[in-house]
Amino acid sequence: MPWPKGKPTWNKGLNVDTDKRVKPAWNKGLTKDVDNRVLKYSETMKGHLVSEETRTKLRNVPRLKGSDNPLFGILRSKDTCQKISDKAKGRKWTLERRDRCSAMRKGKRTGKDNSMYGKRHTPEAILKMRQSTLDTYKKRPELKTQIRETAKANFIKHPEKRLYMRQVALKLWQDKDYAHRVISNSHRTMGSKKSPSSPEQKMIVLLETILPGEYKFTGNSGIIIGEVCPDFCHISKNKIIEVFGRYWHTLQSNSWHQTEIGRIEIYKQCGYQCLVVWEEELNKDKENILIKKIIEFTNDNYFQTREVEKVY
Repeated sequence: MPWPKGKPTWNKGLNVDTDKRVKPAWNKGLTKDVDNRVLKYSETMKGHLVSEETRTKLRNVPRLKGSDNPLFGILRSKDTCQKISDKAKGRKWTLERRDRCSAMRKGKRTGKDNSMYGKRHTPEAILKMRQSTLDTYKKRPELKTQIRETAKANFIKHPEKRLYMRQVALKLWQDKDYAHRVISNSHRTMGSKKSPSSPEQKMIVLLETILPGEYKFTGNSGIIIGEVCPDFCHISKNKIIEVFGRYWHTLQSNSWHQTEIGRIEIYKQCGYQCLVVWEEELNKDKENILIKKIIEFTNDNYFQTREVEKVY
C-alpha cells in the first residue's frame, strides 16, 4: 500500500539518539580494513556499471523539491554541521576515483543539458549573490588570504597544474568568440574602465587625421595575438600600435606581457611589429614628434631611438 501523499513519514525528524525504533546502519563507522563485509561489498561493486535503462529511470524520477523534500524546513544543528565538516576534512580521493568521476561527467551538463542553458541571472539574483559574497568576506576577513595562499601553495607544489591551466587558457583564447566575450564583459564590469579610453580616443583622432583608413581600433574587438589584445592594427601590414597609460603599465605587480619590452617581444614572435605610445606622448606639445614617429613606423623607416622601458 503506497504511503498517503502529504502525510509525513513516521521517522521524520527522528534519529538514533531520540527514538529506539530508529536503528543505525549496520556499516556505520566500519571500513574494509576492519570488517570483511565492507570489503566484500566493495569488491562486488567494483566494475559495476549502471545500465542506460536504469539511468533513464533515475533521470525521470521527480525530484523532491520544496515542501515535498523530507528536509524541507529542517535546519541542521551546529553540532551536526560540525560533524559533517570534521568527517569531510582530510578526505582524499584516489587518482583512480578521480579519473572515473571525470570520465562520468565529461560531456554532461554542457550546452542544452546544462540547467542554466539559455538563461540569465536576474539583476536581483546577481545583487543577492554579490552581497552574500561581500558578507562572507566581512565576517571572515582572513578568507581572501587563505584562498590566495592555498592557490599559491598548490601551484608551487604541483607545477603540472599551472602548465595544464596555461595550456587550457591558451586554447580558449584562440577562439575569437570566447576572447571577444571575455574582453567585452571585462570592459562592461570594470565600471570606470571605458573602451576606448581617453588616450585611445586621442589616438583614434590622430590616426584618422594623418593616416586615414589605415589603422583600425581593435582594443575591444576580441582580436587576440599571442595571448594579448592589441589596441590598433594596420589593415594590410603586420603593424600594431599600443597605447600605454602610466598607471596601469608601470605597476610593480604587472606581468611580463604588460610591460613595453614584453609586449613588443610577444608580437615579434607572432610576426608583428609593435610601436608603444605612452599617454604623455599624445599631449599637444609632443604631437609633432609622435606624428613623425607613427609615419616612419608605418612606412618601415622607424628605428627605436630611445631605450625601451623595462618595468616589471
